Amino acid sequence: MKLIGLDNLPSNFRVSLEEIFRIELFKKAEEEIGNQKKLAKALGYSKDISCLKRGYKCYKNKTKKSLRFLKAETLKELSKITQISIDEIESRIVGLKSCGSVISMKFPIYPTKELASIIGHCFGDGHTSIQKCWYYNTTRELLEKFKNNLKSAFSTNLELKIKKDRRKLYRMFIPISIGHLLIMVGAPKGKKVNQQLVVPDWIINGSKEIKAKFLRALFDDEACVSFRKGGKNSIIFGLSTRKEFVKFLKEFLNSIQKILSDIGIESNELYKGRPSYKPFFGKDKWIEIPKEVKSRSIKIEFTITGYKNFLKFFHQIGFTHPLKHMKLQKIISNYKYFYYRHGKCEGLIINELKEGPQTIQNLMKKLNRSDDAIRYHLHNLYKKNLIEKDGLHPILWRLNSKNNIGNIK
Repeated sequence: MKLIGLDNLPSNFRVSLEEIFRIELFKKAEEEIGNQKKLAKALGYSKDISCLKRGYKCYKNKTKKSLRFLKAETLKELSKITQISIDEIESRIVGLKSCGSVISMKFPIYPTKELASIIGHCFGDGHTSIQKCWYYNTTRELLEKFKNNLKSAFSTNLELKIKKDRRKLYRMFIPISIGHLLIMVGAPKGKKVNQQLVVPDWIINGSKEIKAKFLRALFDDEACVSFRKGGKNSIIFGLSTRKEFVKFLKEFLNSIQKILSDIGIESNELYKGRPSYKPFFGKDKWIEIPKEVKSRSIKIEFTITGYKNFLKFFHQIGFTHPLKHMKLQKIISNYKYFYYRHGKCEGLIINELKEGPQTIQNLMKKLNRSDDAIRYHLHNLYKKNLIEKDGLHPILWRLNSKNNIGNIK
């Protein structure tokens, strides 16, 4: 599936072709249509199109090397005149130019795991607009990964610099032309708290690898790993928005939960969280967030809990963020018993008893539960008249023969 090609490239983009192919393209167009004057008229230019044939010269990266650019619309018309397919022309594109930003890049653009990761960061700590595009974080490793993904997805010749400001934030500016392309493939345009967020279809319907890379980037930026030895551990994911966009934020978070479910990870219900309004550093001092701004925002969260979910998240998605990665490792290594959702353990006990009478010790080994937990669930099942005791030394538990119980998962 092609995400961006010559057909849907905006009119403000200029395209650079391989030099030999560009010359041959115009030569064939002249032969097909008759002469230069007729070709100029067909393309909507003046009689002299010698400059057009050469293309607009633009220096790249302030060096002596230059690329020559044509309008995307001109190439579409040349494709019709010469009967050369759009796919063939796209394969000869070597660079794009928009808003003064010139890049030698791969074209057309297809769904890749690197692009999915970039889009994930755009929904997190990134910012894409028609004026400025950047990505910032307090962890340099994330910016290095983001930088490598940009080069892999677009161009290895990109000059991207990571800078550290007085707030101890690492920031990297992205060429505006790439920012425009990112918006076209699904990145949010402008401030995320003031708009409806939607996960791109190519990620929702993509492969598990594309979904995993998107989630990894998003969770690296916005998730929190809560590790408490002997307490309740969880991965908490939440976003803030203005009150009028709460409905859309819930839909966005539901789509994130759907992607997690596709990978095999269960998440808990959405709930209202507490927005954190940290002061930001102005020109020469720290500035507190005004109370009226705080009152307009709402944060919605969900959690991921349970040993099996942590294990799947660790192996199938994971974290690039070193601290979050370490905390998740500790959660998994410190698990003595993994927890089941409400009612699931009782169902597993029923299924074990279908194979024959069981002792408490046998159920403890098979289900990896403590003595107290097994006794608690047996007591609940006994009160429901679903099981009964058999024998004294040792006590065996079996299904109540009066009840016809189907399979319980």
